[in-house]
This record gives sequence, structure tokens and C-alpha cells, in this order.
Amino acid sequence: MPIASAWLCPLPEALPSDDSDASMTRLMEAQRRMVKDGRHWVGAFIERTTLERDGISQAIIHKWPDVIGQPLRPAGKGRKAESQWL
Repeated sequence: MPIASAWLCPLPEALPSDDSDASMTRLMEAQRRMVKDGRHWVGAFIERTTLERDGISQAIIHKWPDVIGQPLRPAGKGRKAESQWL
């Protein structure tokens, strides 16, 4: 299976059509709850990169309290969301 196809998932119907940080965070939260090969793959933080004619900017827009070396523990299945908005 090509790597790109492993990350394809249906968009949540409630996702607004704008490209705001909140919309992107909701999408990444949905991907964070997905399991592939018995593991969760989205964690640590969300970094927004913006490319413009005059330059490139980056910002971390969301962090999760994940610990390096420990399994990811997304919200769901009776767990509350453990996240930090920036």
C-alpha cells in the first residue's frame, strides 16, 4: 500500500469549509483517533506552515501532552481530550 493512501480518511461532516486553525485542529484530532497497524500516528503538536510570495512562516497551533517513548493516548472511548490550545 502506498504511504499516501495510509493517511486518507473521510473528512468529518462538521468540518467548516474555511482554513482556520480551529478547523485544522479538529481534522487532526479526528486523524489522531484513527488506528493504523495497531497504533495511533498523530501526536505531539500541529505546526502550521504558510508559504507566501514574501517568505515562509511557521507556528505551532496545538499541543498534546504526549510523552516521547510512550504510546499515544488520544481522546475517545471514555477518555477526555488531553490537549492544549495555543
